[in-house]
Amino acid sequence: MSITIHHLSNQDRCDDVFGLYRKDVGILGFMPRGAFEEGIAKGTLLVATSEQDEILGYLLYRVARGVASIAHICVAPTARQRGIGKALVDQLKRLTTHLDGIKLKCRRDFDAHRQWPKWGFIAKGSATGRGADNAELVIWHLDHNRDDLFSTCQPDKTLVAIDANVFFDLLWSDSPKREISGALLEPWIDEIVELGLTSEIYNDIDRCKNSELREVSKAKVSHYREIRAAVTRIDSVDAELRKFYPATGSLSPQDISDIRHVAHAVVAGVKYFVTRDEKLLAKAPEILEAFDLQLLSPVEFISRLDSIERELEYQPLRLGASSIVTKRLESQEISRFIESFRRHPHEKISAFKNLVDTCLLDPKTTSIHVAHDSNADMSASIAINRQSPQRIQIPLLRLTALPMAKTVLRHLLMKAIADAVESGADAIHIEEHNLTREVTDALEEMGFGLSDSGWVKPVVKGFHDLSSARLHLEKVGLTWEDSTTNIAIDQLGTLIWPGKPAAEEVTSYLIPIQSQWAEHFFDADLAAQRFPSFSGIKDDLHLGVEAVYFTACKDTFKPPGHLLWYVSKGNEGFGTMQVKATSRLREVVRGTPKELFSRFHRLGVYRWRDLMAAAKGNPNARLTALRFSHTESFIRPLDPTLLRDFDVPPPYPGPRPIPFSTFCEIYLHGTQTTR
Repeated sequence: MSITIHHLSNQDRCDDVFGLYRKDVGILGFMPRGAFEEGIAKGTLLVATSEQDEILGYLLYRVARGVASIAHICVAPTARQRGIGKALVDQLKRLTTHLDGIKLKCRRDFDAHRQWPKWGFIAKGSATGRGADNAELVIWHLDHNRDDLFSTCQPDKTLVAIDANVFFDLLWSDSPKREISGALLEPWIDEIVELGLTSEIYNDIDRCKNSELREVSKAKVSHYREIRAAVTRIDSVDAELRKFYPATGSLSPQDISDIRHVAHAVVAGVKYFVTRDEKLLAKAPEILEAFDLQLLSPVEFISRLDSIERELEYQPLRLGASSIVTKRLESQEISRFIESFRRHPHEKISAFKNLVDTCLLDPKTTSIHVAHDSNADMSASIAINRQSPQRIQIPLLRLTALPMAKTVLRHLLMKAIADAVESGADAIHIEEHNLTREVTDALEEMGFGLSDSGWVKPVVKGFHDLSSARLHLEKVGLTWEDSTTNIAIDQLGTLIWPGKPAAEEVTSYLIPIQSQWAEHFFDADLAAQRFPSFSGIKDDLHLGVEAVYFTACKDTFKPPGHLLWYVSKGNEGFGTMQVKATSRLREVVRGTPKELFSRFHRLGVYRWRDLMAAAKGNPNARLTALRFSHTESFIRPLDPTLLRDFDVPPPYPGPRPIPFSTFCEIYLHGTQTTR
């Protein structure tokens, strides 16, 4: 019988995978359905299908910090002993050669423990599970042998605060909610998340009437990270949080403790707080907007873990309020530059200085650009060598530990790609030898691929059928999974951007957007009218490689796609009534205002009240979030008269699907690009 291994891209088949999981839930552990849905959306759920398209097995994984971590692998009982598990793992090996490797944790007493060495994995250690039985977990690694100067650096875990009810769920195996909260202790989550408790937990424990249980609980607290907060600030945050509660009626001791837990987390700078308390979760959007703290249920947190990891990598929300400027490195700044960007103790100061000096020797061909924050601190830097018109080289690409550095680095890369297109180059080659994992993650997101000679980006413009696009990749030593699945087409769109795949599978839409949102996303001219002193900043950084647009429109949107932005006048009379930009549609999510605000708060300028207004005040209304990226402003905007010539006549009251051929003509006109 022939078995096919591929990424599952059809959400309608999620029930089939979830059904397999439920048959082995006792061994696999709790996993919310949302985690499988996210795996399908992100392209991290592999399935094995028969000739009759029956799903016989699956492998759910996630990619973070340069490593693929296996969360689940499951084969249907009737399909075992056929090599399906090995086939799933082998496919994952092939798909992750650009990463450092694959890892997982598996209980020593499970039958699967004996399979991993047969599949090429090495037992590199062990750990004690955090479940009630404290079972031994073996840590298995498969390395792709891509060690570099920074491979010895261990990334920090994401600190997540938990409240008392989750703590007690994890403590007592007979808790009614143990299965749900207990998933937070799963090995694949423990690898990237560190659970923490605030000191308020002792007050929760003190309310327990059983002295023996109090002592057991206190002893267990030491197993968690202590979240410490400045005492002088807690009371003021506490007072602000109480404003979210009704003015009438007294707060219960439990309510007071809940507020104190959240206040401690806010002051300590924690970004995620996991709770089952319905009162707190009902106030999650307001608390998120006021304090930048996400309140999530255990199921919400686990389902969105991949997105949460990405939030830490990329934070365009804060860019809108920043005053980051980019300028060429000047001679008087060299010493500070070296001090700021020499990130690893193994790198000699003299070697780094020689690299900087080399980049500055010929200012006509090579320049170093440095991004500074509002305090004039350096956050990211890029050196560009244009000695060869066809081959752009980047000998230096670094970032500091400042919070905005990862975001700014993506902007520097996006601008370098746009400049390479303008200059007529064929490719951009990364010559920096000391690449950190944060930098390679940014490179991959911006369409660079890892060839035999290093990281490279083909410089492509215009529209290309799949054969032509593949040739552009092959010229620079890259390959692409030749497929017409949505995931593969989206990946191709990233690799050849700003070029476009000429594929009918890519949908296109005209989106009317009010001026007050357009100025943040792409319309620097509008921003200059309102904030003249910010115009240079917004024009250069463009406020985000990606962002999100919300709509109450009930039309069906299908990614990957193209969005054309028609700027309407909006509420304040600004706006040019023109199509002024285009973006790539990457993800479409339907949900309530609360669900969407929690998930996409990091990507927008939209406030909680804006979403509630779109929902006409109904918290249960269903809205649509369009996550988009790679926005390009048009050189020649199109007004309604021109749009009529392209068979897109006004009015434009809401999103409108348009034929792919029409999008092509509008894009070529707006960017002055030849086909």
